[in-house]
Amino acid sequence: MTYREAVNHWDAVFDHDPTSAKSQTSMKRHRQRGKVVDELDKTVNDDVMTGLAAALEVKFKVEKASGEADI
Repeated sequence: MTYREAVNHWDAVFDHDPTSAKSQTSMKRHRQRGKVVDELDKTVNDDVMTGLAAALEVKFKVEKASGEADI
């Protein structure tokens, strides 16, 4: 087998490697988990900021203008 034939052989083997499909699926799941974690992080941060704002309002006795929404 010549060098070129060997390279062509291994190129064909890697093109049909069944682990590549598994890797793609694994990466897709990883990205999906990342999206869920990002959404949870945003939700928690929003809740923390809302709680912090409410606590500061109580601490400093902030008076709201009429029609201003509660946090």
